[in-house]
Amino acid sequence: TLLAVKELRRLLNLLADTYEEDGKGNLLDGMASLQFGRFRRQLMEHFNQKITTGRDRRALLYFAGLYHDCGKVDVRQIDSNDGRVHYYNHEVYSAEKLTKRAKRLVLSNEEVKFLNLLVTHHMRFHHLVKLNDELNRRTIYRYFRDLGPAGVDLIFLSMADTLATYGVTITPLHWERVLSVGRQLLEAWYEFHNEVVQPPRLITGKILIDTFMLEPGILIGQILSSIQEAQAVGQVNTVDEALTLAKLMIEQKVGHNETPNPNL
Repeated sequence: TLLAVKELRRLLNLLADTYEEDGKGNLLDGMASLQFGRFRRQLMEHFNQKITTGRDRRALLYFAGLYHDCGKVDVRQIDSNDGRVHYYNHEVYSAEKLTKRAKRLVLSNEEVKFLNLLVTHHMRFHHLVKLNDELNRRTIYRYFRDLGPAGVDLIFLSMADTLATYGVTITPLHWERVLSVGRQLLEAWYEFHNEVVQPPRLITGKILIDTFMLEPGILIGQILSSIQEAQAVGQVNTVDEALTLAKLMIEQKVGHNETPNPNL
């Protein structure tokens, strides 16, 4: 854990601070700078943002780093077949402990929400790395739908976690995959935000209610969310296509996570 925080500080200094050529960089640092260099200005602004007066995202990220694995002690299991150690759902227990500590330190509700979000989802980036292919637009959209701006912070926490876990045994090939996932997410957030992360809504809830004679309720939100996701993946591009998808959802009465394909 302490090594993860140390690596986190080093990565932030390397990629989200004023660039200084000191000639001491190693191969892994060079690879990271190559992939993330063009985002340096945006990352500096991001991590200097104040969530609460006097505390910026950078400081809170260190706090999340200290607590992201603390729940492992509560869930440690040894497989009786192969002797391997598992920590299933440790992120949930870690988030609970972090939330209690943050409240005892009288952090703001916004800070507690941010920290809880990071720790609860801190395994998500690692799962994306295991996909071993380019991230599709739906995956990227859902990542930022659930995490919002904290998705940027999570990239750095996960990279530091990776370096701390593997240490000197990490291979350039694996590090390249980690960096590739981070780069794709940052590209979407900073360069294709309106296309992939948060496409502008084509229709409103009022239009749905008036067009399909619906009652206000949870279905309206599900439809609007599904339309936005369909926009992000390129399935819906016009108002007519959005209404077609809405009609299909109403007929099938499907939820947000079962978005029908309007092209079928």
